[in-house]
Amino acid sequence: MTILELREQKGIEKGLQQGIEQGLQKGFFNAKRKIAINLLKMGLSVEKVAQGAELTIKEVEELKKEVN
Repeated sequence: MTILELREQKGIEKGLQQGIEQGLQKGFFNAKRKIAINLLKMGLSVEKVAQGAELTIKEVEELKKEVN
């Protein structure tokens, strides 16, 4: 394998790793959103939902608009 091919392979591997990490982050965020929506539907305050779902108050307020 040439140096160019090795560098290309390392670049591909790095890109795949970054893609996996981004996918996981998006999945975790979507799970937090789902939890927050359920907590809002249960009648919890925005502050409690933010704390329970580990989201910001602003994020929860935006979700609350979507739910209502």
